Amino acid sequence: MGYASGMPDDISIPTLAMAAMRNTDEQSATATAAPRDRALLVEMSGGDAGHVHRLVEVITTIGRGTGCTLSFADATLSREHARIARIGDGFAIEDAGSLNGTWVNQERAQRRVLAHGDRIRLGSGVRFQFHLVTAEEEAILVKLYEASVRDGLTGLFNRRHLVERLDAETAYAVRHGTGLCVVMMDLDHFKRVNDTYGHLAGDEVLRQASGVLQAQVRRADLVARYGGEEFVVIARGIPLASCRLLAERLRTWIEALEIHFEAALIRPTASLGLAGLDDCGKDKTPARLLACADEALYRAKEGGAEPRRRFRGRGVGGGTPPGLPRRGRRLAYRGADAAATRRRAASPVFRGSTRALSTAALSARRLPTSTTSLRPRVIAVYRRLRLSITQCCVCRATTTAGNSLPWALWTVMA
Repeated sequence: MGYASGMPDDISIPTLAMAAMRNTDEQSATATAAPRDRALLVEMSGGDAGHVHRLVEVITTIGRGTGCTLSFADATLSREHARIARIGDGFAIEDAGSLNGTWVNQERAQRRVLAHGDRIRLGSGVRFQFHLVTAEEEAILVKLYEASVRDGLTGLFNRRHLVERLDAETAYAVRHGTGLCVVMMDLDHFKRVNDTYGHLAGDEVLRQASGVLQAQVRRADLVARYGGEEFVVIARGIPLASCRLLAERLRTWIEALEIHFEAALIRPTASLGLAGLDDCGKDKTPARLLACADEALYRAKEGGAEPRRRFRGRGVGGGTPPGLPRRGRRLAYRGADAAATRRRAASPVFRGSTRALSTAALSARRLPTSTTSLRPRVIAVYRRLRLSITQCCVCRATTTAGNSLPWALWTVMA
């Protein structure tokens, strides 16, 4: 699946950065010399290769500790690995007693005055290049980096940057035992929007939905356009229960959008699937984490209009099937026979059994854990009621796995 990045995939960002620097150097030789008063560190490794860091502090600390000015999740870095200090009009780097050392131009250095073009390596995995540039050159480097990691239409991160960032976040979460969740969102019936109102209207829906996602997540989280009308949120350091609240908040804000395009009013809906590292079992890899979220999204899209959680609480359903009201629908059948579902729901047997089942389930949930005598009895009644409803309310259908049950039963049995 394609994604907009603004440049070919086979060109590395450091290569483009060096080309830009050579071009600006040639231009500077023929034009009025501008002051090179911007000190930059350009990342030359990892998923953020090409990222530009401007040195504005008197002392800039670099390490894997969260208190450092520039913090990197690299196991070969010390908590505070090195410092870069401003000395008059120049800069010097000093090792902060690190275990794996600070290297400048392939030589280990305890303290070294930096010159334009110096290559810096910290530990074995973090590399920079130091530049003294003009304001114009800094703007070019920043634009190159943004074009490589951002989606041209929405301004969100693109799929390539998402994959690289997810690799790093998964490795960090597995190593430190922290939480990591992924939310995958799909705009419902987006093709219908393009076919009805045109692709320009679809682009406007994507832009406004992207703005909502970006505004509702933390600065530490990442929002990316996965492709087409699909988006992915990486939420770090939170349990699955908190991520579920985030997904529900995102769905609510998307459905609150009212997009005016020319004479049309477009109200999008969304389906979301979420997964955490614990859902991956022993295979705690980025690919498996995305696959779990994608499976939850698929189950959520099967759920129809009612925004309820699916896949053991990891999907948040969104879109309304054709012919059903957009909001306020309390019962949406998985298949196309919505009328038959409404007839079954209107039967007295169904209403009474559903009410009894809800009461039994609620009673079982409210019983304290210490009540060992009564709790098993209520749960047994709950199970018998569930079996009886399955037998009497679903006509001529196989209900071994519960796949044919109306969605109202899924709600009260959840």
